[in-house]
Amino acid sequence: MSGTTAGGTVVTITGTNLLEARPRYRSRAPGTNITNVTNTSLQVTAPAYAAGAVNVQVTTPSGQSPVVAGGTYTYTTTTVPVISVGDAGDNPLAGRTVK
Repeated sequence: MSGTTAGGTVVTITGTNLLEARPRYRSRAPGTNITNVTNTSLQVTAPAYAAGAVNVQVTTPSGQSPVVAGGTYTYTTTTVPVISVGDAGDNPLAGRTVK
């Protein structure tokens, strides 16, 4: 699972006994907009956070899920395309507007 550091990615979490679950990222930041909750799955919106991998855990009135292999979410930075254009002898696009 992955999304940008801005948050907002909708993630589906599967497991068991999830009817009263409250997902948390990095053990502190709660997910938002928890929807489509069943006993075995739910969807949650990831909060904003710094780039890197974090553990995702689910808390219910009965306790907190353990950290499991593959139970991580990776925050990635948002990047814009970067181009370089040389002189006309090097590149046929030099001096032109690229859209």
